[in-house]
Amino acid sequence: MAETLHPNILLIVADDLGSGDLAQTPNINTLAAQGMRFDRFYTDSTCSASRASLLTGQNPARLGFHPVARGIAPDIITMPEWLRTQGYSTHHIGKWHIGELNTEAKPAAQGFDTSFGFLNQWFLQGPDANGQPVLRPPVYENPWLENEHGEWRQYNGYLPDILTQRATEDIAVLAARRKPWFMWYATPLVHGPLHTPPDAGALKNENNKTDDEKYAAMIRHLDKNIGELISALEKFGQRNNTIIIFLSDNGAPEKRSGSNTGFSGGKAHYSEGAVRTPMIWVDAGHVMPASLDERAITIADIFPTLAARIGAPLPFRTDGIDFNNLLNIKAINERSLYWMSRGSASVLSADKMWRSVEEWVFRERKSDQFFRIKADNVSDESSWRFWHFKLASSMQKDFQAWLEQVSRTQVNEGLMAEGIKITGNDFLRTPLKEWDLYIAVSLQNLTGIESVLAEQKNIWSLRYNKEKQQFLIEMHGHKWQVPFAMTAGCTMIGLNADVYDRYTNIGDRINPTELLLSVNGREVARTEWQIDSLADVKITEPTWLIQSSKPVFYHRANMVGEWPYFIDELALQQELCASGKD
Repeated sequence: MAETLHPNILLIVADDLGSGDLAQTPNINTLAAQGMRFDRFYTDSTCSASRASLLTGQNPARLGFHPVARGIAPDIITMPEWLRTQGYSTHHIGKWHIGELNTEAKPAAQGFDTSFGFLNQWFLQGPDANGQPVLRPPVYENPWLENEHGEWRQYNGYLPDILTQRATEDIAVLAARRKPWFMWYATPLVHGPLHTPPDAGALKNENNKTDDEKYAAMIRHLDKNIGELISALEKFGQRNNTIIIFLSDNGAPEKRSGSNTGFSGGKAHYSEGAVRTPMIWVDAGHVMPASLDERAITIADIFPTLAARIGAPLPFRTDGIDFNNLLNIKAINERSLYWMSRGSASVLSADKMWRSVEEWVFRERKSDQFFRIKADNVSDESSWRFWHFKLASSMQKDFQAWLEQVSRTQVNEGLMAEGIKITGNDFLRTPLKEWDLYIAVSLQNLTGIESVLAEQKNIWSLRYNKEKQQFLIEMHGHKWQVPFAMTAGCTMIGLNADVYDRYTNIGDRINPTELLLSVNGREVARTEWQIDSLADVKITEPTWLIQSSKPVFYHRANMVGEWPYFIDELALQQELCASGKD
């Protein structure tokens, strides 16, 4: 084998695998015996959010993934992008689901040299006659797959086997090169639909099998595929110089076969069972065989830990922590953990003994639960919450401070002759999902009859007509006129949008896009309309502030949709008016 400066990295990501699903998996259990098993490994509760966190070392909420989003902003350095700078070749095989509509969101734009698989499980039945992806129910047999060039082709066979064959072939090719490699193997197993694999023998007849039997067969097949990957590493002399990381992106669904051991709940809810999943780390000579880590480790910790392991700690800050650094033991042991989605939020206390979970529908709290976490199960202490009032209140206060930090979109500002030029964080700065903009304006500083206050060319704009005393707003082709008489002094204007792209809806229901206009923190008007595909929106187009203060962006859709944690607009007005133009 050719010697390499750095170890190879094989990152295996299972889909919806519960923490109790590894009883009949000899190959995976052999990996655990060769390395370290993590007893309290935490992900997000859904595929997209966890995968975004894994690739960036950031909390999904900071990236606008709750639970899904358009993509990772191009200026955020991903794991494969950074590994390229360290001399690695980078390869994605399998499921992506971290953004598929814009070119900037796809694997080739996020640091992968090659990509083979599917951008979204809803694309597996192939494109339309014009080569455009069509949303249809996922399948396991004879899937349509796509490469890094956007070329589609239908393959015959069982999807996980097709992906595994490609991975083993790539390992053979990579072994012949004098270069370290990183491979992200993202199997669809054991995500629904439950589909019996071809090696199930006499049990192959789907009509004669229970869901539990199908699920068990899929788990066995997952283990078989992983065994094939390990065999390929051994055959081509890569085994001893390859770090192998195995994990699941979230827990098993609650209303389907699968086991989250004694931890209640399941995928898509912030229960312990949803976000506490298997993780194994194998690194010969660096990780003690058959060892156990019982600390609360998160999926965001993997990127900075890998970076430090190969001797090049990240030069930028992440939400994750290098869990192998002894200096970080205190920080890991004492940190609280936070989760946020459109319909729920959760906090894991600093001592890791308590979890609060809130769920709501259209700002009405549906449930507010408080759990005590034990060694192998959880107990619902909600009815005794008043006994823990100080702890629960402190956890809620800390959550709101964390939410303010992660949902305030960081952008770059530059003072130009034309005005203030705003760039960076393109997917969050552009109204593509939850989106909020706040600016401060002084009426006396507006020149001309109609003033451009802010705009992103061919995407959205905000103007004010002094003569007609009205705001003129355009967004994704929708034109809106709102009468309003501005007065002297500093005025804070807010635009809050909840953007639903019709292209991304697989069901019959088409959600409207909502847009709200507020002045000095009070709603003035709102409108709604339906949007066709936004796949061609040029998200890298800068935002310009022409006759207004520098802006504040959030990705929370304040007062639009169902999010109940409102932005403190009074404090925001004071901040913007203090920094605005006189």
